[in-house]
Amino acid sequence: MKHIQIRNSDMAWHIAANNLGKAS
Repeated sequence: MKHIQIRNSDMAWHIAANNLGKAS
């Protein structure tokens, strides 16, 4: 379960970073 949570958090981080890159 922990591993899945970490992966989801990492996914969200990458999505947020990608959105920031597009917004720039």
